[in-house]
Amino acid sequence: MSKVFSFLVLAFLLFVASDATNKIVNISEICKKTTNPPLCLDAFNSSTIGKDLVSLSQVSIETVRALLLGVVFELKTYVPVSPVGPKAKAHYKKCLELFGEEGALSDIYDSEQALKMKDYLDMVVHANAVSDRIRVCVSGLSPGEPLFPIPDLLPGYSQSLEAIKLMISIIHIISNDLMRGY
Repeated sequence: MSKVFSFLVLAFLLFVASDATNKIVNISEICKKTTNPPLCLDAFNSSTIGKDLVSLSQVSIETVRALLLGVVFELKTYVPVSPVGPKAKAHYKKCLELFGEEGALSDIYDSEQALKMKDYLDMVVHANAVSDRIRVCVSGLSPGEPLFPIPDLLPGYSQSLEAIKLMISIIHIISNDLMRGY
């Protein structure tokens, strides 16, 4: 009898946990926790209305991946023809490495794999690694490192980085809700 009761309690807890991840959420509740709620609401078009937390995580991860691919494309296009000096060119090449297949693109892939495994802590850890790579590219590794302005030749670069940071913050908010069983 005790084993049956334990099994029923476990089954109930699994049902409640799975129900929490499948619960339809109000995206405005998530967006109001971000630093830019209007941009967050704009990022989630009508196709994401009525989605559960896991689906919103997936949409956020896919958005980050698409934005990163755009940044990588811009850097690959810009760096070879850049009119800036050799130090700036080396900096942008480093940023290309930070965002490329072995960098942020790998991190966001790992975040997606963690989501599929329902490892929400690991999901956010890998997503946060993307933010760290952006910080290193924009601000450098150390306080004495020279800053390189975003070149005018990369019109979408800074907007893409801001959008990536916003989507990472959304992933962080969602993962907290998922870990709490929202």
